[in-house]
Amino acid sequence: MEQALVFTMQALLLFQVLHSPMQQQALTVLRHLAPHIDEAVLLQHWQSLVGNLPLPDLTSAETACSLIPLCIEFLQAPTWEASRQFLHRHPVLLSSFEAILAEEQQ
Repeated sequence: MEQALVFTMQALLLFQVLHSPMQQQALTVLRHLAPHIDEAVLLQHWQSLVGNLPLPDLTSAETACSLIPLCIEFLQAPTWEASRQFLHRHPVLLSSFEAILAEEQQ
């Protein structure tokens, strides 16, 4: 299992350097492997490959899926005021949007 983890991390890094859309698939595989590996071991392998770069967010796919209904409801708000009130009731959308924008700027 650990060898699969290391190979997946290497693939992810390669796909990131190449700006390949395949990096999403590598992240998906990493997300499936991560719960079966001790967190300290996971971090040790990651740091041995990339040094002090942060480990990718391995929960973002699940989080994004859970936010889809909220995003749809936000987009269907009839007025700007209704949208603003919706965001005040669901601040998780703002932090999620900020994370997405930060990823796209990298």
